[in-house]
Amino acid sequence: MKKILYLLIAALLLGIGTASAAPQKKKTRAKAPVARTAVAPANFSGTFTNSYSDGIGGVCTHLLTVAFDEAAGTCTGMHTNESGVERAFHGTLQGGKLVCIYDEDGDEFATMSLIDANTIKLEGFTGTFKRGTAADVTPAYSGDSGAAYVDPAFEQIRKK
Repeated sequence: MKKILYLLIAALLLGIGTASAAPQKKKTRAKAPVARTAVAPANFSGTFTNSYSDGIGGVCTHLLTVAFDEAAGTCTGMHTNESGVERAFHGTLQGGKLVCIYDEDGDEFATMSLIDANTIKLEGFTGTFKRGTAADVTPAYSGDSGAAYVDPAFEQIRKK
């Protein structure tokens, strides 16, 4: 009886050892790296918009117009924020990115980089700016700028 028990334990150990052995590696083909197409700096020129939710049911939109001088490596432009406030900026091309500064006070506005021919990314802004037209932009809040905005949900609670 002991021999049968020992043989049974040995068979179980052999079975467990075989099952837990390292599986053989499958041979897979290496994927070729995806080549990113070069985008000409001239594609910085144009009108771009960035829209996102304001968190209370509205949409905020920023408008960006850029005029890029490829020969000089500089740009001028206008940034319109979600409230409709316009500010002029200028910038220089540095390492494939436009470093932009507001004209009126010299504060750094943003560093722009091209993602593709119709999309730019501004460091410090959520999302990307897509090529569009000025007709696409409407301010998120079009009321009197001196009056405080009141959330409609708060008005409903106040009435109850």
